[in-house]
Amino acid sequence: KSSACKAILYGNVAIASCLSFTSIALEKNVENVYEANKETIDEYDKNLEKYASKFDSSNMDDFEIIMTVMNYIRSNTQYGFDYDVDEITNYSRLVLNNQNNIGVCRHMTDKFTTIMNLINPDYEAHNLYVDLNNNCDTLETCNIEQPISQKFIEDVASGDNNIEQSSIENKIMGDHVVSILKPIDANYYLVVDVTNPSIGVLKDGKIYMFNSNDYSFIEYRPFDQYILNINNSFTDVNKDFILSNFQNIDLDKLNRMYGLEMQNKVLEKIKTKG
Repeated sequence: KSSACKAILYGNVAIASCLSFTSIALEKNVENVYEANKETIDEYDKNLEKYASKFDSSNMDDFEIIMTVMNYIRSNTQYGFDYDVDEITNYSRLVLNNQNNIGVCRHMTDKFTTIMNLINPDYEAHNLYVDLNNNCDTLETCNIEQPISQKFIEDVASGDNNIEQSSIENKIMGDHVVSILKPIDANYYLVVDVTNPSIGVLKDGKIYMFNSNDYSFIEYRPFDQYILNINNSFTDVNKDFILSNFQNIDLDKLNRMYGLEMQNKVLEKIKTKG
Protein backbone atom coordinates (compact mmCIF):
# COMPACT_ATOMS: atom_id res chain seq x y z
CA LYS A 1 0.00 0.00 0.00
CA SER A 2 2.85 2.34 0.85
CA SER A 3 4.45 1.89 -2.57
CA ALA A 4 1.12 2.45 -4.31
CA CYS A 5 0.47 5.63 -2.32
CA LYS A 6 3.94 6.92 -3.14
CA ALA A 7 3.41 6.16 -6.82
CA ILE A 8 0.09 8.05 -6.83
CA LEU A 9 1.65 10.95 -4.90
CA TYR A 10 4.65 11.19 -7.23
CA GLY A 11 2.34 10.89 -10.22
CA ASN A 12 0.15 13.75 -9.01
CA VAL A 13 3.21 15.89 -8.27
CA ALA A 14 4.55 15.21 -11.77
CA ILE A 15 1.22 16.13 -13.39
CA ALA A 16 0.92 19.28 -11.29
CA SER A 17 4.49 20.26 -12.15
CA CYS A 18 3.87 19.66 -15.84
CA LEU A 19 0.69 21.76 -15.81
CA SER A 20 2.47 24.48 -13.86
CA PHE A 21 5.32 24.66 -16.38
CA THR A 22 2.81 24.61 -19.25
CA SER A 23 0.83 27.43 -17.65
CA ILE A 24 3.96 29.54 -17.21
CA ALA A 25 4.94 28.92 -20.82
CA LEU A 26 1.47 29.88 -22.06
CA GLU A 27 1.43 33.08 -20.00
CA LYS A 28 4.87 33.96 -21.35
CA ASN A 29 3.64 33.37 -24.90
CA VAL A 30 0.68 35.72 -24.34
CA GLU A 31 3.08 38.38 -23.03
CA ASN A 32 5.39 37.96 -26.03
CA VAL A 33 2.50 38.18 -28.51
CA TYR A 34 1.24 41.35 -26.83
CA GLU A 35 4.67 43.01 -26.79
CA ALA A 36 5.22 42.16 -30.46
CA ASN A 37 1.83 43.62 -31.45
CA LYS A 38 1.27 46.19 -28.69
CA GLU A 39 0.55 49.16 -30.93
CA THR A 40 -1.97 47.29 -33.09
CA ILE A 41 -3.77 45.73 -30.11
CA ASP A 42 -3.94 48.97 -28.11
CA GLU A 43 -5.22 50.97 -31.08
CA TYR A 44 -7.91 48.37 -31.80
CA ASP A 45 -9.05 48.23 -28.17
CA LYS A 46 -9.20 52.03 -27.98
CA ASN A 47 -11.79 51.93 -30.76
CA LEU A 48 -13.75 49.29 -28.83
CA GLU A 49 -13.49 51.49 -25.75
CA LYS A 50 -15.10 54.37 -27.66
CA TYR A 51 -18.02 52.09 -28.53
CA ALA A 52 -18.27 50.79 -24.94
CA SER A 53 -18.29 54.33 -23.54
CA LYS A 54 -21.68 54.95 -25.19
CA PHE A 55 -23.40 52.60 -22.76
CA ASP A 56 -25.00 54.10 -19.66
CA SER A 57 -25.80 51.35 -17.18
CA SER A 58 -28.06 53.74 -15.28
CA ASN A 59 -30.43 53.79 -18.27
CA MET A 60 -29.87 50.25 -19.59
CA ASP A 61 -30.02 46.98 -17.69
CA ASP A 62 -27.53 44.15 -18.23
CA PHE A 63 -29.83 42.25 -20.57
CA GLU A 64 -30.37 45.20 -22.91
CA ILE A 65 -26.62 45.83 -22.99
CA ILE A 66 -25.93 42.17 -23.82
CA MET A 67 -28.51 42.13 -26.60
CA THR A 68 -27.30 45.46 -28.03
CA VAL A 69 -23.66 44.34 -28.23
CA MET A 70 -24.59 40.91 -29.59
CA ASN A 71 -26.79 42.48 -32.28
CA TYR A 72 -24.08 45.01 -33.18
CA ILE A 73 -21.39 42.36 -33.67
CA ARG A 74 -23.37 39.55 -35.31
CA SER A 75 -25.45 41.62 -37.72
CA ASN A 76 -22.32 43.41 -38.93
CA THR A 77 -20.16 40.29 -39.34
CA GLN A 78 -20.32 37.89 -42.28
CA TYR A 79 -19.67 34.35 -41.08
CA GLY A 80 -16.66 32.88 -42.85
CA PHE A 81 -12.91 33.19 -43.30
CA ASP A 82 -10.92 35.96 -44.93
CA TYR A 83 -7.69 34.14 -45.72
CA ASP A 84 -5.92 37.39 -46.60
CA VAL A 85 -6.17 38.67 -43.03
CA ASP A 86 -3.40 37.71 -40.61
CA GLU A 87 -4.64 36.62 -37.19
CA ILE A 88 -2.77 37.54 -34.03
CA THR A 89 -2.71 34.59 -31.62
CA ASN A 90 -4.83 35.14 -28.49
CA TYR A 91 -6.34 38.32 -29.96
CA SER A 92 -8.86 36.91 -32.40
CA ARG A 93 -11.03 40.04 -32.26
CA LEU A 94 -8.46 42.00 -34.26
CA VAL A 95 -9.52 40.16 -37.43
CA LEU A 96 -12.77 42.17 -37.34
CA ASN A 97 -11.34 45.58 -38.18
CA ASN A 98 -12.20 48.53 -40.39
CA GLN A 99 -11.00 46.65 -43.46
CA ASN A 100 -12.66 43.29 -42.74
CA ASN A 101 -16.08 42.20 -41.50
CA ILE A 102 -15.68 38.46 -42.18
CA GLY A 103 -15.05 36.14 -39.22
CA VAL A 104 -16.10 33.08 -37.27
CA CYS A 105 -17.02 32.34 -33.66
CA ARG A 106 -13.66 33.05 -32.06
CA HIS A 107 -13.47 36.50 -33.70
CA MET A 108 -17.02 37.54 -32.79
CA THR A 109 -16.84 36.10 -29.28
CA ASP A 110 -13.53 37.72 -28.42
CA LYS A 111 -14.87 41.06 -29.60
CA PHE A 112 -18.04 40.63 -27.52
CA THR A 113 -16.14 39.54 -24.41
CA THR A 114 -13.73 42.46 -24.67
CA ILE A 115 -16.50 45.03 -25.16
CA MET A 116 -18.50 43.71 -22.20
CA ASN A 117 -15.48 44.02 -19.91
CA LEU A 118 -14.81 47.53 -21.22
CA ILE A 119 -18.41 48.50 -20.44
CA ASN A 120 -18.09 47.11 -16.92
CA PRO A 121 -15.21 44.94 -15.61
CA ASP A 122 -17.62 43.54 -13.01
CA TYR A 123 -19.16 41.41 -15.77
CA GLU A 124 -16.00 39.29 -15.50
CA ALA A 125 -16.55 38.15 -19.09
CA HIS A 126 -14.40 35.38 -20.55
CA ASN A 127 -14.21 33.48 -23.79
CA LEU A 128 -15.60 29.99 -23.16
CA TYR A 129 -14.37 27.03 -25.20
CA VAL A 130 -17.07 24.49 -25.94
CA ASP A 131 -18.11 21.71 -28.29
CA LEU A 132 -21.15 22.46 -30.41
CA ASN A 133 -23.72 19.75 -31.08
CA ASN A 134 -24.45 20.15 -34.79
CA ASN A 135 -27.26 17.61 -34.44
CA CYS A 136 -29.18 19.78 -31.98
CA ASP A 137 -32.51 20.65 -33.64
CA THR A 138 -34.12 22.38 -30.68
CA LEU A 139 -32.21 25.69 -30.78
CA GLU A 140 -34.02 28.73 -32.13
CA THR A 141 -31.89 31.83 -32.50
CA CYS A 142 -33.29 35.28 -31.77
CA ASN A 143 -34.13 37.89 -34.42
CA ILE A 144 -30.60 39.04 -35.15
CA GLU A 145 -29.43 39.13 -38.75
CA GLN A 146 -26.79 36.44 -39.38
CA PRO A 147 -25.00 37.25 -42.65
CA ILE A 148 -22.74 34.65 -44.27
CA SER A 149 -19.85 35.43 -46.60
CA GLN A 150 -20.25 34.36 -50.22
CA LYS A 151 -16.87 32.61 -50.11
CA PHE A 152 -18.01 30.50 -47.18
CA ILE A 153 -21.20 29.53 -49.01
CA GLU A 154 -19.10 28.49 -52.01
CA ASP A 155 -16.71 26.51 -49.79
CA VAL A 156 -19.60 24.59 -48.24
CA ALA A 157 -21.13 23.93 -51.66
CA SER A 158 -17.80 22.61 -52.98
CA GLY A 159 -17.29 20.36 -49.96
CA ASP A 160 -14.43 22.35 -48.46
CA ASN A 161 -14.20 21.17 -44.84
CA ASN A 162 -12.03 24.01 -43.59
CA ILE A 163 -14.94 25.34 -41.52
CA GLU A 164 -15.77 25.43 -37.83
CA GLN A 165 -17.71 22.25 -37.43
CA SER A 166 -16.89 18.79 -36.12
CA SER A 167 -17.81 15.70 -38.12
CA ILE A 168 -17.16 13.36 -35.19
CA GLU A 169 -18.07 13.69 -31.55
CA ASN A 170 -15.11 15.10 -29.64
CA LYS A 171 -14.98 14.71 -25.88
CA ILE A 172 -11.66 16.50 -25.35
CA MET A 173 -11.24 19.29 -27.88
CA GLY A 174 -13.96 21.78 -28.71
CA ASP A 175 -14.99 23.39 -31.98
CA HIS A 176 -16.80 26.54 -30.85
CA VAL A 177 -16.30 29.64 -28.70
CA VAL A 178 -18.95 31.53 -26.71
CA SER A 179 -18.83 34.07 -23.87
CA ILE A 180 -19.51 33.68 -20.18
CA LEU A 181 -20.31 36.61 -17.89
CA LYS A 182 -21.95 37.45 -14.58
CA PRO A 183 -24.75 40.04 -14.56
CA ILE A 184 -24.19 42.75 -11.95
CA ASP A 185 -25.61 41.80 -8.54
CA ALA A 186 -26.57 38.33 -9.80
CA ASN A 187 -25.49 34.96 -8.42
CA TYR A 188 -25.45 33.08 -11.73
CA TYR A 189 -23.38 33.08 -14.91
CA LEU A 190 -24.86 33.65 -18.33
CA VAL A 191 -23.52 32.07 -21.51
CA VAL A 192 -23.85 34.16 -24.68
CA ASP A 193 -23.43 32.66 -28.14
CA VAL A 194 -22.93 35.62 -30.47
CA THR A 195 -22.42 33.45 -33.57
CA ASN A 196 -25.74 31.63 -33.10
CA PRO A 197 -27.51 34.48 -31.28
CA SER A 198 -28.76 32.88 -28.09
CA ILE A 199 -28.37 32.98 -24.32
CA GLY A 200 -28.01 30.32 -21.65
CA VAL A 201 -26.96 29.88 -18.03
CA LEU A 202 -24.59 27.67 -16.06
CA LYS A 203 -26.52 25.19 -13.96
CA ASP A 204 -25.27 22.07 -12.19
CA GLY A 205 -21.92 22.31 -13.96
CA LYS A 206 -23.53 22.31 -17.42
CA ILE A 207 -24.74 24.86 -19.96
CA TYR A 208 -28.51 25.24 -20.25
CA MET A 209 -29.56 27.29 -23.28
CA PHE A 210 -32.86 29.17 -23.05
CA ASN A 211 -33.14 29.08 -26.85
CA SER A 212 -33.30 25.28 -26.88
CA ASN A 213 -34.75 24.76 -23.39
CA ASP A 214 -32.21 22.03 -22.69
CA TYR A 215 -28.52 21.20 -22.20
CA SER A 216 -27.98 19.65 -25.63
CA PHE A 217 -26.54 22.52 -27.67
CA ILE A 218 -23.06 23.16 -26.26
CA GLU A 219 -20.74 21.47 -23.77
CA TYR A 220 -17.74 22.92 -21.93
CA ARG A 221 -14.23 21.80 -22.93
CA PRO A 222 -11.82 22.38 -19.98
CA PHE A 223 -8.78 21.20 -21.97
CA ASP A 224 -9.18 23.97 -24.54
CA GLN A 225 -9.86 26.48 -21.78
CA TYR A 226 -6.57 25.51 -20.13
CA ILE A 227 -4.47 25.57 -23.31
CA LEU A 228 -5.96 28.92 -24.31
CA ASN A 229 -5.80 30.26 -20.74
CA ILE A 230 -5.73 34.05 -21.11
CA ASN A 231 -6.11 36.37 -18.09
CA ASN A 232 -6.63 33.38 -15.78
CA SER A 233 -9.77 32.33 -17.65
CA PHE A 234 -9.21 28.64 -16.80
CA THR A 235 -9.25 29.28 -13.04
CA ASP A 236 -12.15 31.73 -13.17
CA VAL A 237 -14.31 29.71 -15.55
CA ASN A 238 -13.84 26.47 -13.63
CA LYS A 239 -14.80 28.31 -10.44
CA ASP A 240 -17.97 29.50 -12.18
CA PHE A 241 -18.84 25.97 -13.27
CA ILE A 242 -18.23 24.56 -9.78
CA LEU A 243 -20.30 27.29 -8.11
CA SER A 244 -23.21 26.58 -10.46
CA ASN A 245 -23.65 23.24 -8.67
CA PHE A 246 -24.48 25.04 -5.44
CA GLN A 247 -26.51 28.00 -6.66
CA ASN A 248 -30.27 27.99 -6.40
CA ILE A 249 -31.04 28.63 -10.05
CA ASP A 250 -34.70 28.83 -11.06
CA LEU A 251 -34.71 28.06 -14.79
CA ASP A 252 -38.35 29.07 -15.23
CA LYS A 253 -37.70 32.47 -13.67
CA LEU A 254 -34.52 33.06 -15.69
CA ASN A 255 -36.23 31.91 -18.87
CA ARG A 256 -38.86 34.61 -18.33
CA MET A 257 -35.99 37.10 -17.98
CA TYR A 258 -33.65 35.95 -20.75
CA GLY A 259 -35.59 33.51 -22.95
CA LEU A 260 -36.29 33.80 -26.67
CA GLU A 261 -39.45 35.84 -26.19
CA MET A 262 -37.65 38.44 -24.08
CA GLN A 263 -34.64 38.45 -26.42
CA ASN A 264 -36.84 39.37 -29.36
CA LYS A 265 -38.79 41.90 -27.30
CA VAL A 266 -35.60 43.72 -26.33
CA LEU A 267 -34.29 43.51 -29.89
CA GLU A 268 -37.44 45.18 -31.13
CA LYS A 269 -36.85 48.01 -28.66
CA ILE A 270 -33.20 48.31 -29.74
CA LYS A 271 -34.03 48.41 -33.44
CA THR A 272 -36.79 50.95 -32.89
CA LYS A 273 -34.35 53.22 -31.08
CA GLY A 274 -31.97 52.81 -34.04
